[in-house]
Amino acid sequence: MPEWSTKIKTSVQSALIADPNINTIIPIYDSMSQFVIPAITITGRTGKVKIATFNGTPFVIDDLQRGQVEMDVGESMGWIARSILDGYMRKLCGLKTYTELYVPFYIFDSHNAKDAGTPADYVHGYGDQFIAGYNKLWMLK
Repeated sequence: MPEWSTKIKTSVQSALIADPNINTIIPIYDSMSQFVIPAITITGRTGKVKIATFNGTPFVIDDLQRGQVEMDVGESMGWIARSILDGYMRKLCGLKTYTELYVPFYIFDSHNAKDAGTPADYVHGYGDQFIAGYNKLWMLK
């Protein structure tokens, strides 16, 4: 991560200058987008090069709402937490445990990015039915 701020922008900028046919950048972590966006801007490719990425980080979803990112695949931290707790509780209770978290991904784009809030946060955009499901399963309410 320490090299992101010094290497991503210049690497992307060089690649965009070298190949005018590049039309999409896919940073493996969405936080890298903060260094990709300036490279696209500096090379005059705004609106021509799209960013698609993964993690659902709120500030990147804010960038999506501003039209600087095309797509961000996210996953609910609340859903992940409940899935992990479910596994631990099953183990503590002597029940069958699972090796999968069973947490779905959610694709944020210009049509639904506002669902994550403005500004975006880690809670909104994924729905909340999983909360009632876990509460019912573990008889918490």
